[in-house]
Amino acid sequence: MEKKTIVSAALLILAAATILWMNQPSETRENSQQSSTTIQKKPTTDPSPQSAVPNDVEESCKSAAERFVRVKSEGRSSDIFLDRIEPVKELLSDDLYQSLVPDLSKDELAAMRRESKRIKKEETTETQITSMDSAIDRIADDDFEVYVIYTAQMQHADRNDASRYLVRMRVQWSDGKAKIYKMIEESSLGHGFYEK
Repeated sequence: MEKKTIVSAALLILAAATILWMNQPSETRENSQQSSTTIQKKPTTDPSPQSAVPNDVEESCKSAAERFVRVKSEGRSSDIFLDRIEPVKELLSDDLYQSLVPDLSKDELAAMRRESKRIKKEETTETQITSMDSAIDRIADDDFEVYVIYTAQMQHADRNDASRYLVRMRVQWSDGKAKIYKMIEESSLGHGFYEK
């Protein structure tokens, strides 16, 4: 196995373990935290600083990431991507938004919209997300890495297909809002392994 594949598999295992741990009943998680804190506690002269970010911030960041993935991934293959992600533009940093959307003139965009309306429904693939799980890792006080694993059901004519994907992104909490500022990875998961 390549080193890249091993590292990717390790990250997937870490993400899955985090999701499983976060879905435990709170009593089990607290007991787990207490026992691991005792084992992993290192002597230090300075007490660890308290986070200034409330706990519900993590949920807001995960929710923003999940909403973005759902809006970005669901729809028809004939959809104009710019139109598809417009409703979640406020969740993206300006730099990330500019990197995701093509630089089109109004005439070019109008021509694309006209062309997409001409495509017959039978010729398109429709994608629907059927399941989604997420986990979050705090990088800094206001900076998070969010992992989203989802299953996409794709239908084209009479053919149905389902695939699982992992999306990793960085989210920053700023001015009381979650902003996705960097896409790290979007990989297909096949048989429990990464397929890049």
